[in-house]
This record gives sequence, structure tokens and C-alpha cells, in this order.
Amino acid sequence: MRCYSPRRAGCGAIAGKSDLRCVSSEQAENRPKRHRPSGSAKKGLPASLLVRTYRSGYTHSKPTVCLQLMRRCTNLSISRHTKPPLSIIFLSLLVVLFGCTLSDRVDNRNFAVDIYSPTPNEIQLAQRRAQHYWQKNSQKFKNPTRYLAVPATSVLQGDVVQNLYPKLISSETTASYFSQSEDSVLNATCIMIYDAVTNRFVTDSGYISVELPPRGSVARWESYMARYTGW
Repeated sequence: MRCYSPRRAGCGAIAGKSDLRCVSSEQAENRPKRHRPSGSAKKGLPASLLVRTYRSGYTHSKPTVCLQLMRRCTNLSISRHTKPPLSIIFLSLLVVLFGCTLSDRVDNRNFAVDIYSPTPNEIQLAQRRAQHYWQKNSQKFKNPTRYLAVPATSVLQGDVVQNLYPKLISSETTASYFSQSEDSVLNATCIMIYDAVTNRFVTDSGYISVELPPRGSVARWESYMARYTGW
């Protein structure tokens, strides 16, 4: 004789009431057994089954909580596989294209305002920077140039002896200086032209430049078309 309860403890059983049923051993052996389908033990319960189970009184968990958890998991899995917006892809392509075209850009304006003579120490340091730049970037450009525009030193207004104002007015690349206030101080750069074939500067003097082209682009200093290396 075996006794069993049709309801499991904690799954809808009413406290204080007994609902036991007794059967003989022969009836227990002949009782049909329920077979669980293969793979069902590894899978979780679907949302509809959770709601039905809750309504039947076989679980204490709220269906709203279960549904919220499943919605979070679903949203998380969707967000991981969602493709990036087209705007991000478009901006990335613009950055790549702009970076590629910047190195081939040529500015035909004359960036040389006047001639300037740097010190021997400044020339030596500028030559080291030019050689290091050429060894690192000589194979990166589609259209390699023979000349490099290398900054040698900064030029302040007190370093210029001659009257520079008329040349500043007639220059093509001094608009940024005149757009400032009247009390603004001149802060220019001495650019020296480096010959990558002979591995030396074309002269011991450089050019005063108020404005500078983008780094890596090609611009003109008097008769030289040179690639600006930057500092």
C-alpha cells in the first residue's frame, strides 16, 4: 500500500488540510508513467507556461516578474546583434577618406613671408627631425615629394629686425594675423626646405611663415613645393 499527495508541497497545497490517496502496490506498478521529452530538462519554461502555471496555483512567482526578466534578456540579446546605425558607418568612411585625401592635398599659395636665418644648433635639430620623418613616412604617400618643409624654430616679432609689416600685407597666408586685435603679437615659424635626395637643406636659411598648412600636405614656399612635416 502506497500513499501519495496529488499536490506537491509548496505548490498550491493548502495548509492544515490532508489530501492523501492510498493505492495498492499492484495499482502503483500498473500506473502509467509520464515520459519527459528529450531535451526538455535543459530548456527553461516559456512565458505562456509560466502564466498558466501561476493561474493554476503551482508556483508562487509572479508572472509580471518573469515576463520582465525575459524581456530584459531578449532586449539584451537583440542589442548585441543589432547592426550599428548608418550614420556611424558614414562618419567612419568620411574620416578614412578625409585622412587619405589630406596627404595628397596641394596648396599653391606662397607660405613664405620673408627670409630668416636660424642658428646652427636649430639647423642641426631640424635636420634630425627631417631625417627621422623621411625614414618613417617615405613609403606612406601616393605621390612622394622631393622636398620637405621642416619647422626649425619659432619666430617672435622681436626677432625680426627689418620692417615686416609691408610683407605681411602683401602675403597670401597672413589673414589669421590681421583678423586678430591690433595689439596681437606676431608669432611665426621658420620653415627650412629639406632635400630628401641629397639628405640636406637646400640653404642655411629658412622662410618666415605666419600660417601653416595641415601636417602631411604639400604647399609652396617660394619656388619649392614641399610636404609639411610638422613639429
